This record gives sequence, C-alpha cells and structure tokens, in this order.
Amino acid sequence: MATEPVEGTVKTMIKAILACDANGGVGNKGTLPWPHVKRDFQWFKENTVGHIVVMGSTTYLDPDMPKPMPKRKNVVVTTKPETCPQADEFISGDVVQGIRAVEQKYAGLITWVIGGPNIIEQTLGIIDEFYISRIPGEFECDVHLPMKKIEGLFERTWSEEYDDVTFEIWKKRK
Repeated sequence: MATEPVEGTVKTMIKAILACDANGGVGNKGTLPWPHVKRDFQWFKENTVGHIVVMGSTTYLDPDMPKPMPKRKNVVVTTKPETCPQADEFISGDVVQGIRAVEQKYAGLITWVIGGPNIIEQTLGIIDEFYISRIPGEFECDVHLPMKKIEGLFERTWSEEYDDVTFEIWKKRK
C-alpha cells in the first residue's frame, strides 16, 4: 500500500508500465517476443519521458533497449553495476527500499517500474497504478507478469483498443 506523504514532502507516484501478450507473457530470451508495435513504443515514451524508469538488468541489457533511455533517469536493479555503466542510479539489495530512496531523491517525478516480472512482483505493494499494453495473440515467452496477483490487487479503470494493441490503466484497489 502506498504510504501517505510526510508533511512538507511532495507525494510522487510509483507506476508500472509494460506490454504483454494474451497470456501475460512479456519476454523471451531477454527481449520482446512480438514484432515492433510503434503505437506501444509511443505510449511508453509519452508516459515515461522526463521521469524515472526502474528496471532489472535483463531489461536494461535487452539488445533493443537504448542505453541509457533518453530523457529519463535510468535506475537499474543489479548486483553488478559494472554491466550497466550508462545507468544514472543502481539498486542492489531491498528493491522497495531502493525505489523509495530514488523516489525521495527525485521528488516530484513519477517513478515507472518497467520490468521485468521479478521486479514487478517485488514492488506490487508500492505500485499505485499499472499501465498495461495488451499485444493481441500468444507469443513464445519465457517470462510472464503475475497477472492473477495484479488483477487481485488492482482494478482496470480505463482502456482504449486499437488493432495492434489495447492500452489499459489499472489502479490499486481500496
């Protein structure tokens, strides 16, 4: 559950933004399993530019991921910071505590957790909203979102459907 702001501080939000297939699949062998969906990349960019993106090292090291992601504070969860030299910040150890420290350091910016699923699972308790891009179809995936947990903790409050993607916003249940 999100904590209430301390008097005199700016309350920021922690959100997650990911794309998945019909089965909650998000990746295969360290990269996206579906063809490039321009509309989804634009949605991701529009939401995250100017803010903080937190990701695991597998997400950061995806060969299709720009390093660092431009016009964002790049934060990588890793025990080997030397593998991600262009990142702005690193988190090792307690992911929630690390995200809270980054959130305080960059007060006023939205902290976007962008993956992978292990990082999502560890941060479900502090995420306020999920922005999910549903890519139609089923793809060969070796990593999946914990959709049953997400659907239990969050409720879909908005969606917009296109031929190549459906955008959804899920807010934490009260």
